[in-house]
Amino acid sequence: MQIEDNESQPNTKNTKLNDLEKSEGSANTGLSENVFEAREEHEEKLLEDTDTNDEQGNVIHENTEANDKQETISGIQDQIMGKLNEIEARQVTLEKEFQSKIKYDQHKETIIDNLHRELQAYKDDFKKQMLKPVILDIIQTIDSLNKMVKHYSSQNNSNIDPEKLLGVLEDVPSDLEDILYRQGVEPYQCEDDHFHPERQRILKTKVTDSESLDKSIAERARKGYEWEGKILRQEMVEVYKFKS
Repeated sequence: MQIEDNESQPNTKNTKLNDLEKSEGSANTGLSENVFEAREEHEEKLLEDTDTNDEQGNVIHENTEANDKQETISGIQDQIMGKLNEIEARQVTLEKEFQSKIKYDQHKETIIDNLHRELQAYKDDFKKQMLKPVILDIIQTIDSLNKMVKHYSSQNNSNIDPEKLLGVLEDVPSDLEDILYRQGVEPYQCEDDHFHPERQRILKTKVTDSESLDKSIAERARKGYEWEGKILRQEMVEVYKFKS
């Protein structure tokens, strides 16, 4: 019996050792599992923290970009508002200048109209002053002619002297020439018998077979008149025209 007991003791010890090893193995296994789980949880937490940090970084980056865009938009808006204010100020200045220009133009037009009226009145008065002595001379000539007509009308035809009447009629053109002379108008006739186209005008041509008479004066029809050296009317003449 002792022998069996002794023999069984080593087996019991072995069994205990095995159980102890199994327990240690189980403990080690449990510990490893706990460590692994803890590690996984830590890694997951790190991953979550990393994702959170990335998300926060993205949010911060997006916020930064949004702020930069907002600042850029604000700067552009400020520039636009500055330009609009500048344009508005220029518009106000131009409007003031335009109104001032309108007032100046209206004042200038008023002055020009007044000057035009004064000038026109001066011209009208000047014409009247220039024509007044001529008109008075013509009135005087008309009075003389009426007086002469009345005188000869009261006489019998037998008592009228033709030569005297002719002399009176010849005085009429002379009296009118005197009126013109007082206004600076003088009659003229070219002295030679050659035709001068700048001072004479042909009323009629007469055919001649004498070549020496070609373009010479055949007859003087009317006098020419010039006013202060300028021709008012050319002398009217008849001119010979040579024809063989």
